[in-house]
Amino acid sequence: AANLGNMSENGMGGAHDEKLAADWYLAGAERDDSDSQFKTSVMYYKGQGVARDRVEAAEWWTLAMMKGGEVAERFRPSVQSAEGKLTEQEITEGRQRAAEWVKAHVSRQ
Repeated sequence: AANLGNMSENGMGGAHDEKLAADWYLAGAERDDSDSQFKTSVMYYKGQGVARDRVEAAEWWTLAMMKGGEVAERFRPSVQSAEGKLTEQEITEGRQRAAEWVKAHVSRQ
């Protein structure tokens, strides 16, 4: 899903389509793919293909960062930069949404 989102976002193999890219990234994010979760956060943060929603962005980058290790280190600079532009309330609400997503996702397994 992340690869298809990237192709749609960058117009590879077809027209540039941010809405389709966001849909593909979200599909991967819902399957707990950290790259898709991070890309979904970027789309929400910038309002590309979806309505701009900084809390939703914080939710998805929190989920991507939960993987820890190399994955978290790869995203850390971008996340720290973006979090510096959010209010404490937006960050807290995003983290709460991420915790709720984890509970719902774990219960489905």
